[in-house]
Amino acid sequence: MGQETRVNDEGLRYVKTAGDDVAGFLTLLREKTGDYLRPTLRSMGMTWTEFEEMFRSVGEVRAIRQGTVTVGFIWIEMRGSTLHLHGLALEPEFRRQGIGSRVLSDLEDEFRGRAETIELGVHRSNDRARRLYERFGFRKVRSAPGVEFDVLQKRLRRGSPADEP
Repeated sequence: MGQETRVNDEGLRYVKTAGDDVAGFLTLLREKTGDYLRPTLRSMGMTWTEFEEMFRSVGEVRAIRQGTVTVGFIWIEMRGSTLHLHGLALEPEFRRQGIGSRVLSDLEDEFRGRAETIELGVHRSNDRARRLYERFGFRKVRSAPGVEFDVLQKRLRRGSPADEP
């Protein structure tokens, strides 16, 4: 069990991961994104073991909990004034319930004033995720050469959400 970092209005909790949660996220990534993660790692010249090492040493991984159930994970890293979202992965039975949208909103709220932009990569074959990100105002800024990923960004406004038009 990790350290709780935040609770949203709908009862989602974000818990910094440790131990089994880290293994749970790696398993979810390996089993549910293997169709594009394995070839992406190959094109980057990275083994799964090297990816695991990077995963454990870069940024922060949080379990997303609804009550006592872990419904997914996020992996984030501050890079200067940009919050980079390395990964947002939900267990299949919790997809299409608005959880991804709530997670993105919560990240914006948490990092508004600390980050100027949120950035993420989306595999070109992942149309559902791309549509979600575009609904949230993310726009393609570049393609990652050789890995079939597009990099999307969203500028964060200063102030509270109530201050936004």
